[in-house]
Amino acid sequence: MRVDLYLLGDSPVPSTPWAFGNVVLVRPTLEHVAVAMRDAARADADAALFWDLALGPAPADITWLSEHRAEVVHAGLALGTSGSPAILDYIQPTWMWNNEAPPDRESTSWRMTLRACFIRREVIAQLGAIRPEFETLEAAALELGHRYLRRGAFVRHDPRLVPANAATVGRADLPLADELLFARLSYGDFWARWALVKGTVAGDYNAGEVLRSLHAFDVQVQAHREPTFERAEVVVTTPPARVSVIIPTIERYPYLRTLLPQLAAQTVAAHEIFIIDQTPASDRDASLAADFPALPLRIITQDEPGQCTARNHAIRVSSGDYVLFLDDDDEVQPDLIEKHLYCLTRHRADVACGVSEEVGAGPVPENQRFVRASDVLSTNNTMIRRDALRASGLFDLAFDRKQCEDFELGLRLYLKGALAVLDPAMTVLHHHAPRGGLRIHGTRVVTRASSRARINDRNLPHMSEIYLAMRYFNERQVREMLSLRLWGTLRGKGSMLQQGLKAGYGLALLPKTLRAIRAAKRQGEALLREFPSIEMLG
Repeated sequence: MRVDLYLLGDSPVPSTPWAFGNVVLVRPTLEHVAVAMRDAARADADAALFWDLALGPAPADITWLSEHRAEVVHAGLALGTSGSPAILDYIQPTWMWNNEAPPDRESTSWRMTLRACFIRREVIAQLGAIRPEFETLEAAALELGHRYLRRGAFVRHDPRLVPANAATVGRADLPLADELLFARLSYGDFWARWALVKGTVAGDYNAGEVLRSLHAFDVQVQAHREPTFERAEVVVTTPPARVSVIIPTIERYPYLRTLLPQLAAQTVAAHEIFIIDQTPASDRDASLAADFPALPLRIITQDEPGQCTARNHAIRVSSGDYVLFLDDDDEVQPDLIEKHLYCLTRHRADVACGVSEEVGAGPVPENQRFVRASDVLSTNNTMIRRDALRASGLFDLAFDRKQCEDFELGLRLYLKGALAVLDPAMTVLHHHAPRGGLRIHGTRVVTRASSRARINDRNLPHMSEIYLAMRYFNERQVREMLSLRLWGTLRGKGSMLQQGLKAGYGLALLPKTLRAIRAAKRQGEALLREFPSIEMLG
């Protein structure tokens, strides 16, 4: 691999030879770095390494970068980008990627810096360079990393890129104007204004600071569809694999009898299929195994229902190298297992996440059909390497008969450094059965979508969501999450009349909503005192 070295500094180019390509000295200003990045996109080299001369000599051995599973590798967290920009706490406070793995661990992270950053040429060519409208190079690099990751490039923090003592090199705080411009470019004007008002009310921004930053709204932001990253096609051979399929069920035998023949028709056969039946004993279908003798079916009955205990038990007794989680009301294509294995092999990923096409909702929108790192994990269409589960542990029993157990596991895998890849080509049809599943426990009765569509529905935070937020996020992030959920009860879709009726109905119920959120928060705090309870896989 040919890699051109772009040295950020004002001093002369060091005499140390660079064996991998050209050496270019770049003044560390927005304009000069933007030009250098555009030049890198047109260069003959395969990649560019941006390096701050203040860190010392550039690494002498970068051959490992040529085989890295990410297209962008940086040392941002080791150099102090954690938690920036703080304005994100008002927009996506409990987003998985608003938390970070420890800076001494390789992990997916958009919080990059150009002080130590390896970028493949095709990423710059397809997704662009830094935007020179910012005041600081640090903010421009953060927006660039956010854009790259959200548009499909694999962006990973890797501390191997810098010397062990590099973390002592400080980084200036971002000016509010840069944080507002980041919010505008990444989320739109509404959310930038929302964050500015919320931060001012909370006392995070003073009046003088706000006035000095308002020019950020004068910057012209082009309203155009962002391109997505397209990787070159690569032919890979999927190695022989043992896949354990795990499906908890409660009172959904008709759906299972549709799903099981589809699993029997897979182009890559399942090694074993576990059905964890939590249907009351008097209502169980004892003929299920006998009706599918050709399947490697194992029926496990569980008298005390709970999706976490069910899945954990199946994982413990399974013997597959990979675990595929499905819901009992899914329908699958005959190549689903094959596609998951291809995704894991092609991208050297630890987790392969598919998508769910809801009955009546139509297919995945065209602008979302691209492969990217995943910030979600859904247990109705996800395959995980067994080794990754060994590192992260199994499902937290705090979520038994509650919601968000899959998001919490995905967050824990991410914090352990796992690479999760979302491929929209791996689809299941999800029926959202009207009975069974978590509905048995009164959970997931009102979804965000139904709350927006129906005037009298309110999607309130569940105790388990608050428990998760308090475990992984700081006090401000938890507060802002609850605030967003509160305001969400006033927002609807449809005509102006429908939106007005929704807002009026929400305002009328506001005292009741506040009491419900406070009660859920107390329940979440009680869960936090008792849990987590996470079993490690031997």
